Amino acid sequence: MSAPRRIQRRRTKGWKLPEGCVVVTRPTKWGNPWRVRARLGTVEFVSIPGVRCGFPAAPITLDDVLVAYESHLRLSVGPSGFTLAVEARTELRGRDLACFCALPKDGEPDRCHAAVLLRVANEEDPFTTRRRREQGLADLLGVPVSKLYGCSDSRGRGSSEP
Repeated sequence: MSAPRRIQRRRTKGWKLPEGCVVVTRPTKWGNPWRVRARLGTVEFVSIPGVRCGFPAAPITLDDVLVAYESHLRLSVGPSGFTLAVEARTELRGRDLACFCALPKDGEPDRCHAAVLLRVANEEDPFTTRRRREQGLADLLGVPVSKLYGCSDSRGRGSSEP
């Protein structure tokens, strides 16, 4: 299976969205809530329905917008009650994402919110990473994971032993 990638959406006659690809443009919940108005030299915040924004600061450059978008994913609460980053890992992991931004030339960084979303959606879940590290350490020491924390079971309940 190939790695998920960003697809450039087109409005040209006959172009079709590849099967399994997810559109992440506005007004979807994955749309970037900051709009860069290059010819006016301004940045504005665009409300995304159903999402409470957790990053109110106004970005000023495209790179600032991408940093703000990643913060938006990690701090904003989506319709499920979880952060958008958690929802992205659930809904978008392993899927191609489509946006209207031009694809980068060879050797250039991908400066599009969909590239940020691809990275966040496909990163390792921090809780899974922690469990894997704990299990590796427990295996190395030859003890159950619960003994790493002085507990009698994996839910952190204390031992009844003196």
